[in-house]
This record gives sequence, structure tokens and C-alpha cells, in this order.
Amino acid sequence: MSRIKLFTVGQLAERSGVTVRTLHHYDEIGLLKPKLRGASGRRQYDRDSVLRLQQILTYRTLGLALDEIARLIDDPSFDRRAALLAQRQAVTDQIAQNEALIRGIDEALALIDRKTRKNLDMTTLFGGFDPSQFEDEAKTRWGETEAWTTSAKRSANYTEANWAQYHKEHNALCKGFAELARANASTKGVEASKLARAYADLIDRWFYPCDASHLGALADMYDGDARFRDTFDKHGEGTANFVICAFRSLSGQIQ
Repeated sequence: MSRIKLFTVGQLAERSGVTVRTLHHYDEIGLLKPKLRGASGRRQYDRDSVLRLQQILTYRTLGLALDEIARLIDDPSFDRRAALLAQRQAVTDQIAQNEALIRGIDEALALIDRKTRKNLDMTTLFGGFDPSQFEDEAKTRWGETEAWTTSAKRSANYTEANWAQYHKEHNALCKGFAELARANASTKGVEASKLARAYADLIDRWFYPCDASHLGALADMYDGDARFRDTFDKHGEGTANFVICAFRSLSGQIQ
């Protein structure tokens, strides 16, 4: 009798936290085949199956589609150890980002609920990004423009809750851009254009009149300032480049 430890589909589902139906689906599409099938057709999984499932679930958590995962782990050159190290780093980065966002949310909740009277901590509120660092520079560069005047007038009346809401909306758009960048989507595609228009609408609603035709100028500003790039790239490496290209593409189509 073989000494290899085997798991039934039910046992693997219980230990991994996924459903039996999910494991059946992975089998049907060839993503996770059982090691053996008993005479009655019962699926049985071995140690390698468990490790493969762990990789699949980690990649899913990182936002990859099932077909992308299959291409990765079925590539003859796939290095399981190197992949696990890369996954570990990606998850570590994601945890750090989420912890910063949680601190920002807690700061905003405390201020909204008036549970604290301390001065507003902009760095905490915005998860490590302090908008005030741009204020003097922006005033010098654009202080005579209508956009600056409108933006300064509108934002002067914003409360802590307003800023928290703006950050929530901005973060959601950045996350969408990051997902497209990870998927190697086209910066000229429908989804990229949709998010770019939504970003222009965000600026229009919160600061000054802005539509798709203004995105080219925004792209030039973001491209030339590492601080803006960092704001986008904290959502995923390459996000800033994707945003800049998407802005320029849509702006070019409008002009």
C-alpha cells in the first residue's frame, strides 16, 4: 500500500477553505487535477496537489484570472520556490498598504465621531500621502489660473469627512487602474478610457472644471513628479505609467 498521504475532495476543501464545487470546477478546467481517482470516481489529491492549490489561491487573492494562473504555473520554466517568494513579497506589500489605509480610516472615523480633538493628521488620514506638501508649490505654479482659484475656494470649505470621502473615491479609481495594469490591459481600451473619464469627473466634482480633454495636461504633470507617481504606484508597480498613458490616449481622442 502506498504511504503517500492522499486527501479526498471533501478533506481538501475543509483544509483549504474552498468549496467542493470550486475544486470540481478547477478539475473540469484542468487547473487542478486530482492525483488519483478511485474505482467509484472519487477524487484524491496528494501533497503536490495541495501546494498547487495554495499557489492558485494566492494568485487569486492577488487578482489574477484563472486562465492567467494556469499559464503561469503550467509554464515549463515555472519555479515554484521563486514564485512563492514573489507571492510572499506581493502579499507583504499589500498588507502594508492595507494597514496604512486602516489607520487612515480610523483617523477619519475618530474625527467624524469627534472622539478626538487633536489636530488633523493628514499623513495618517491619507495612508501615507500628505496633500499639503503640494500646496505651496501648486500655488506658485498655478496660483494665477482660474483652475487654482476655483479649487482653492472649493476645498477651503471641505471638512475632514469631505476629504475622507474624496480619498475613498480616489483610492477606488487607483485600484481599478492597478488591476488593469496587472492584467496588461490596453491603455486605449474601453475599461481604461472609462476609468480615465471617471478620474476627470472626480477632479471636476471636487476641485475645478475638468473633462477628458484636460487629461493630457494632468498626465504631463503626473509624469514629471515622482510624488504623484508614488501615489499611484503604491497600488501596484506600473500603475502610474498606465494612468499617464490612459490619460494621454483619451485626451488625444477628444482633441
